[in-house]
Amino acid sequence: MNESEVIKNLNSEILRTIPCNKCSHSTSERNIKKGQNDVRYKESYCDVFKVWLKMITSYKCPYFEDMRIDDDIRYINGYSIRNERKEDFRTQKQWEKAGFLVKPNEKGQEMYASYSAFKKDPDNRIIYYLPEQVERRTS
Repeated sequence: MNESEVIKNLNSEILRTIPCNKCSHSTSERNIKKGQNDVRYKESYCDVFKVWLKMITSYKCPYFEDMRIDDDIRYINGYSIRNERKEDFRTQKQWEKAGFLVKPNEKGQEMYASYSAFKKDPDNRIIYYLPEQVERRTS
């Protein structure tokens, strides 16, 4: 099986925005140079498909297993920091752009977008939602 066959057989719907190198099935990665302008990108070797894949392949892969540990979550003023979390939290606007709506009566999780955002404005917290809290827009 080659990379194009793998990609053709994956879901058409984006399931996450976490790259392949964060998956437990990714055993190694390599830098690739393409074209005259020396464009560089990374590929990851997948133990499920036994092939080198672009890092964004995980966005649609049903076999993705996040290997990052969420045990050491840092809290500041009782709120966690979004870019330090492994879950695919997104704002309501981000979900809407992706074609989803937040389910009625779902309460998001309030947190800081990043540590630098907290340092800039400690009162600026954002509400994020998980994939289980949204549904595909029907109209």
